[in-house]
Amino acid sequence: MQQKLKTINLIVGLFLIFTFSAAANAFVLDDKSNEEIPTQQIQMLKVSVEDSVLSASSLQKSKFHPFSKDSISKEAQSLWLKISVRNESSKQDFLLATSFFDYLKVCYPDSNHKIKCLFSGTNLDHSQKNIILGTDSYLPLILGKGENEFYVFCTKEKKSTQQYAPLPFTIYSDQAFAELKNNTSVFLHFFLGAIIIMTIYNLALYFIVRKKFYLLYIANNFVIILFVLAQTGLLELRLFSSFKYHEILVLLLGNVAFTFYMLFTKSILNSKKWDPLWNNRVKKGLIVWSLLNILVFI
Repeated sequence: MQQKLKTINLIVGLFLIFTFSAAANAFVLDDKSNEEIPTQQIQMLKVSVEDSVLSASSLQKSKFHPFSKDSISKEAQSLWLKISVRNESSKQDFLLATSFFDYLKVCYPDSNHKIKCLFSGTNLDHSQKNIILGTDSYLPLILGKGENEFYVFCTKEKKSTQQYAPLPFTIYSDQAFAELKNNTSVFLHFFLGAIIIMTIYNLALYFIVRKKFYLLYIANNFVIILFVLAQTGLLELRLFSSFKYHEILVLLLGNVAFTFYMLFTKSILNSKKWDPLWNNRVKKGLIVWSLLNILVFI
């Protein structure tokens, strides 16, 4: 009797393990999807740039291999990625997001069974993008009910370093993306509003007491505003045609903000009078720090 119970428990256990494993392998989309696509759902095919024009039939016949982030080399390269998802949402409108690639072309069959392609990427001109929110690439997808398979052509240039996410792609439902866009806008306006109010207040104080550290504080706040605008991509929308210089701009403005912060700290503590040794070390350190900004461009 005990042997039978052990056998039954073993069978039930194996069944549950199999069930949960199968469930884990299926990447399911719902009305509130805001998830990174696991690498198990992505396959890759390394190609030359000329192969970006492969037909649907050629892609379907090609032999794809399992994708891993480590397989993306630091050299310039082009890839076709095949992504599989299952749509259990009541919606068909989704967005594919990534910060990984300089140029992207997403292809999938439309309702007439024709291949439709959309373009994005960090280095693509702003005017050619369907959606701009920050520096990530967002591409609209229309996915029917049930199993879906679509293809992404990706190009990465040799000096590309903008790879923030642990996984290459995130997929959003239209509802989740609307919430992301709204939350991003609210937080940004609140933060910038607070910084601007503090800047105006300290400017007024400077005209009253005429202390140098107020000017340094104001300069620091101004650079922080530029730094945040650069992080969100709003600065580059005004200054450049793409987000190609995003990393350089963020690093440079971050270092300049740090320099003004240290100058403000040194001034308000009056370290020249109370701790000349520390004051001298900070002064020399900031000179070296400023020179190191040259490495940002290298």
